[in-house]
Amino acid sequence: MKEKSTITCSAKTRKIIESKKRGGETYDELLQKMVVQYDPDCGSIGDPE
Repeated sequence: MKEKSTITCSAKTRKIIESKKRGGETYDELLQKMVVQYDPDCGSIGDPE
């Protein structure tokens, strides 16, 4: 089982992030896609541990 973590953000930011989720996509999957779009050189994040 993957270790879980929380990220503190405003309710407004959470609503924006939530609105970007598609289908059964997890927050983890969405955030990883966002990171790759922000920094294409980072490649696939995968499971860092």
